[in-house]
Amino acid sequence: MTEKPTKATDSTTSAGTPAANRLLPQYPTPPLMSTDPCNSTSRIEVTIDHSPLAFIYGLFTPTVTVNGRAERRKWGTHTFVVPPGSCEVAVSYPWFLSRECGRNSVRFDLAPGEEKKVRYCAGLVRYVPGSIAVSR
Repeated sequence: MTEKPTKATDSTTSAGTPAANRLLPQYPTPPLMSTDPCNSTSRIEVTIDHSPLAFIYGLFTPTVTVNGRAERRKWGTHTFVVPPGSCEVAVSYPWFLSRECGRNSVRFDLAPGEEKKVRYCAGLVRYVPGSIAVSR
């Protein structure tokens, strides 16, 4: 009489690797900031917020543009890996008749391995630029 393999212990792919590894790839977590002077990347942490009085803004997904590359991101904090040097971050959110309400941007320089924080807060008046600031 032969035993049937169980899914939990003997399940493998055709390459001989466990099926669990195939479904959930393991990637190393990159460090937030490296002390290596040869590190060729920097990080920007962007926080997108709005006043609690403007709760309706939560229905719309803001756009974050980093060095000309636009991405739609939810309200909250997001990290972007960028090359060192001059950097521009712009944030806006769509509204009924406009794709870029409250748009505001900021320019700054990043050293290799440096991380800076950008905070954007949408104003209560939709078509007025939101406040944006950079900190270390």
